[in-house]
Amino acid sequence: MRVPFPMIDGQMLDDMLERGGDFLLVDLRSEREYAAGRLRGAVNIPCSRLRAEYRGLPRDRLVVFYCGRGSNSLLACSRLAPLGFWVADLAGGLACYRGKFLEEGPGAQGNVDRSRRQDVQW
Repeated sequence: MRVPFPMIDGQMLDDMLERGGDFLLVDLRSEREYAAGRLRGAVNIPCSRLRAEYRGLPRDRLVVFYCGRGSNSLLACSRLAPLGFWVADLAGGLACYRGKFLEEGPGAQGNVDRSRRQDVQW
């Protein structure tokens, strides 16, 4: 299946973060999951709120979405790309990310839980 937006892997994202490119990184997981750990520089818009908040996203720069396992970010990109947003999806979400920009939040217990799945329809 061909998607109308780029699917990026962890190495590509690390390269983008190292270069400091002009893009917005959006974590679609719950506030609790985001607080436990996130990718450096990411903002949190839980998938359950994206439908109400997507109009505030920039249309003039790349928005890279990620979630826990990749399904919600794929859905977000597939819904927003036809609306004129420039989007990309972190393939496999945090479950597949092995890069160096994962940060644990205060009160996190060990590593970020990469096994949880959050499926929210919107």
